[in-house]
Amino acid sequence: MADIGEFANRFGSGMRPTLFRVDGAIRGSDTFSGDKHFFIKSAQLPASSIGTIEVPYKGRKIKRPGDRTFAEWSLTVLQDSRGDIRADFVNWMANISGHFDTGNLSDPAQYGEQWTITPEGANGEAITGAQITLVNCFPTDVGAVDFSYETTDSISEFTVTIQYDYWYGGGAGENG
Repeated sequence: MADIGEFANRFGSGMRPTLFRVDGAIRGSDTFSGDKHFFIKSAQLPASSIGTIEVPYKGRKIKRPGDRTFAEWSLTVLQDSRGDIRADFVNWMANISGHFDTGNLSDPAQYGEQWTITPEGANGEAITGAQITLVNCFPTDVGAVDFSYETTDSISEFTVTIQYDYWYGGGAGENG
């Protein structure tokens, strides 16, 4: 059994939830194009699960692995002073499915982006073993921005729900 000193050396300083960045592009944006990180207040490494197939046999059930699914990804975004970032998300959604047309939904390259979530160490270095890359991201919900005369000393924020085909990384490699 390891002693406390060995545990402390192996654990290091731990992964802190306040040290992370999200890199990617907002489709159609001039401000947030290319691999740029932007004003994310909170996000998470998204979940993934494997379903279970139950096969009955003589009153018993054996379990086999089913399909892998990926949970939607939700983030909280800080509103910039010009409102550009929310407008860019809304325009991205409009290009996918506008009020009067449905955009180009046949090719993910026309609406999807690749984003990366990178936990960082205390000195700002990327913790690459925990990094996750989301493939073919696109927004499905851009939340409201609340205004109130009673709210002081804060920055406006809104939520965005992102769908994607799959993620890789987090130690699993590109084949995840």
